[in-house]
Amino acid sequence: MARMPDFAMPERAARVHGSNARLRSAQRPVERRPRSPFGWRHVAVAVLLGGVLGGSAAAGMEVAGRSAVDARESSLQALASEYLQAISDGDADRATRLSPLEVGRELAPQAVLVAAWRLTPLSVATAHVDGDEGSVDVRYRVGGTEVERTLRATSTAAGWRLETSLAEPPRASAVDATARLELGGVPLRGLHLYPAVYRLDVVEGPLFVSGGGVFAIDGDPGIATVVEASSELMPSFEQRLAELASVAVDTCRERPDCAIRTSAPFTRAGAADILDIFDDGRAIDVKVPLFARDDAGWEWRDVIVRVRLDSRGLPVEFLCSMPGWQQVQRCEP
Repeated sequence: MARMPDFAMPERAARVHGSNARLRSAQRPVERRPRSPFGWRHVAVAVLLGGVLGGSAAAGMEVAGRSAVDARESSLQALASEYLQAISDGDADRATRLSPLEVGRELAPQAVLVAAWRLTPLSVATAHVDGDEGSVDVRYRVGGTEVERTLRATSTAAGWRLETSLAEPPRASAVDATARLELGGVPLRGLHLYPAVYRLDVVEGPLFVSGGGVFAIDGDPGIATVVEASSELMPSFEQRLAELASVAVDTCRERPDCAIRTSAPFTRAGAADILDIFDDGRAIDVKVPLFARDDAGWEWRDVIVRVRLDSRGLPVEFLCSMPGWQQVQRCEP
């Protein structure tokens, strides 16, 4: 058998064959590791989103906290407005429920506030809250005068409770044993009154009449409210004293040392004045002015009548004094 001759591949062909082999090798599928679904981009987004959400949560909590404070401030402001309105409406009972008086203090009957010229609310400022304590500034008008007060309050389980009361007690200008100061039939001494303008009761007795005066309570305890404590003589009693003064004039004329010049009759020259009250209200001195006229002219004289009273306030003795007399003497006819 004939042997095939040896055949040698040309060099170029060999290089092509080698290139094809490498190409086939390069076209084989390459095994790749599975990629994580979270890359660095996801991490960055997560960090950014976390910051945004965290900031939003903090801002939300701050807004919620501010809203709660605003609600408490509004609640206190509304309470102060209701308190002023209760006084303005003459509802002393409701005002006292909103801001109770201290134990032992007596409030005037509600009818007293109803009959008064009550305050006019002007404004209630934004409340200030610090924990369980709060305050609010209010402004109102009483008798033509504007007043500003700060109402303080305490937070309780039931809500705000006002600790500042606008009720205050007036005081008499002086101790006048003959004067009877009353409001609504109740003695004024020790009574607490809400801001308003009040008129005292007119109280008539057998000898004196007192009251009828007007005074204002402004609700500011730093400014004392003084009520004029005075009384006047009842007309019938004043006439009785004028008659006694005329008797004193006649008695004087019988004395050689009498200073009265004219022989003309004397007439009361005006209202009698209470000069003094002493002995714990059991004695009073009253000046009775008299005048007379004759051809020589006018003559004026004052007679002092001292009246002593019993335990009921009724007169038991009358003593008179004239100018130049060293002492009083009985002047009853």
